[in-house]
Amino acid sequence: MSTTKPSAANYPPEKTPVAKDLFTLCTKEKVDTWHVVRNHNAQGIVDKVICKSCGSEHKYRAPKAAAPARASSRSVILRSASGALLARPTVAPTVAQTRADAGKSTLEETWFKGLKKWGTKEVSDFSPDTSYQAGEVFEHSVFGKGVVQARRENKIDVLFQIGLKTLPSRQG
Repeated sequence: MSTTKPSAANYPPEKTPVAKDLFTLCTKEKVDTWHVVRNHNAQGIVDKVICKSCGSEHKYRAPKAAAPARASSRSVILRSASGALLARPTVAPTVAQTRADAGKSTLEETWFKGLKKWGTKEVSDFSPDTSYQAGEVFEHSVFGKGVVQARRENKIDVLFQIGLKTLPSRQG
């Protein structure tokens, strides 16, 4: 999921109007996701938000300020949960780093590739009583279409458009 959304007004995240979307940290899932602003405090700052991923309501956590650049011989590339570049490296990346970054894709791109690879085959509804294999696609009642990434004992790691989730699955 992309972290940029078109907006009608240019307002700081802390002043986002009620019922508008805001990309911030979900304190339950410990990842940055989309939330809906529920209310503001007396100073007009966002107070409570509702996570669009897990549905929990919690206090708004302002994004952390980027750490000041330190003199270092190492190059650090900061990326958001969606894979978008957050900060440029302080030194020029090596050829190996450039090639490695070129091969990486965001979670959303990986999800789209999985759906495209599945093609026009039938998409069944998710059931924990069904055994799934890597590459299979199914429809989840809450998360939507998911692409199975890996199988571990009686669990599967599934990539949805909102991110990676672990679900129960029959061993097969």
